[in-house]
Amino acid sequence: MALARNFGGTENKKLYEKYFGNVLKTFNNHKSWFYKQIPVEKLIDSNLDDPDAHHLMVIGKSDSIVNLLTYQLKRRDLDPVVILGSQFPDDQDDYSYSVISRIMMCVKAGRPLILTDLEIIYGNF
Repeated sequence: MALARNFGGTENKKLYEKYFGNVLKTFNNHKSWFYKQIPVEKLIDSNLDDPDAHHLMVIGKSDSIVNLLTYQLKRRDLDPVVILGSQFPDDQDDYSYSVISRIMMCVKAGRPLILTDLEIIYGNF
């Protein structure tokens, strides 16, 4: 499950074989291993249920992932903060400081964060 949680979003099953094929065969008594994709919702649930998991990075191509994460967190009586990035060039400096400050306040308070389109600050963390 840990392997799938970390690399489960990739649609290319050959990545598993290329990077983890030998390990998977070893743990499968040297038999062939067949990739069975686990639904994204189950992978997210597994991460949220794990007391040792502190961060969850989900990369998606649409805004639907924000809705999915918000739903998953609210089902657990958690109230996530969604912070959206600005695409306006004039917002880059002041907006970056405002977003970083908001992130730090949420982390201190233990609030779950969903960050989207914040390329200007991702490198700071």
